[in-house]
Amino acid sequence: LTEKFWKEIYNKQQDMILILEGFPGAVCLVENGRCSYMNNPQKTMFGDIFIAKHNNHIGQKQSNYQLAKKFKQFEESNRNEWEFELELETNLGIKVFWIIMKKLQEGKIMILQLDIDEKRNNERKIEEQNVKLIESSKMATLGEMSSGIAHEINNPLTIIQGAYLKINRIASALPDEFKTQIEQASLKIETMSVRIAKIVKSLRSFAREGSDDPFEYAQVKQIIDETLSICESRVN
Repeated sequence: LTEKFWKEIYNKQQDMILILEGFPGAVCLVENGRCSYMNNPQKTMFGDIFIAKHNNHIGQKQSNYQLAKKFKQFEESNRNEWEFELELETNLGIKVFWIIMKKLQEGKIMILQLDIDEKRNNERKIEEQNVKLIESSKMATLGEMSSGIAHEINNPLTIIQGAYLKINRIASALPDEFKTQIEQASLKIETMSVRIAKIVKSLRSFAREGSDDPFEYAQVKQIIDETLSICESRVN
């Protein structure tokens, strides 16, 4: 009976080891501050990085001191289980892990480390893409608005420029005392019209969808001038 009992215990122990060895996460069993068991993923990912080879003390390596610190906190606490996210140094470099610490019988503690580095990277990429989409949407809306504004300004501007030319023709037939005043006022109208026309042109350039356009050589001065024409009112 005793032999059969121990055989069953041994078989169950072997079954458990097979389960742990096939588990994708890194599993480490700590007993009295020492690693008494590590499954294959644990050895592959961490090996001597996770423990100091000379005495098997957990967390001896400086690179993973945060894990050792949390392990000590957990060991001294009243918690039976603790889950958290942590960056650890592995044989493949720094990776993000989901850590589960669980207290077992006779003072043993199991540490389970699940590699979630790819998941976190994917989440980060999705978040960056969402930010880009939001920014693109804002720019598209701003572009449409700029195009509408440019169109609405351009129509009355054409009328103003035509009226300016007409005023100049009328002024040429007036006496000099009136002619000078009208020419000065007309010059201001012309200057402002040219300025507005430049702003409209810049707005149209800004609003135009050009993502599929081929690259072209451009004068830096032209780019700066078009940009300044939009920002000129704020600068002044």
